[in-house]
Amino acid sequence: MKNHKVIQEIILLVALISITLIISCSKSNIYNRQGLAYDRKGELDKAIENYTMAINLNSKMLVAFYNRGLVYIKKSEFDQALVDFNKAIEINPKYSKAYYGRGLVYSKKGDFDKAIENYNKAIELNPKFSDAIYNRGLVYTDKNEWEKAIVDYNKAVEIDIKYAVRVKTFFRRPFW
Repeated sequence: MKNHKVIQEIILLVALISITLIISCSKSNIYNRQGLAYDRKGELDKAIENYTMAINLNSKMLVAFYNRGLVYIKKSEFDQALVDFNKAIEINPKYSKAYYGRGLVYSKKGDFDKAIENYNKAIELNPKFSDAIYNRGLVYTDKNEWEKAIVDYNKAVEIDIKYAVRVKTFFRRPFW
């Protein structure tokens, strides 16, 4: 009888822990989505607050680190963005978006070699990552490596037609 009672209590405890985890995960998803909404509204500090709450509830939530890193880029807080992208890579070294985020940071900082290195890693992990391919093309353009840039622009357009307009617009602007 005692064993039966102990087993029931263990089952109840496991159920309560499971429910708590489910609630915590769904709350972290809600905070992440609220962060996205605030980001799109341009309320960047509120977006960061919500991403931070999501991370506090789920310290392994890659997408919240990534999204918060993107907001830090918008605020030109590049070092803080790198902290978030690095944390995402620490959690999952195969998370291509974190390398892409680092590429964005290094590109903004003018460290084109590190930007290319990170875009390369993102593309290695996800060969169809058109945003990484296109942005690597932009960096090659900044470095006056025109042939490599053109290859990347063509590849980005091949993967996602939305880049056709961007590339066409880019090459119609004056270069002086």
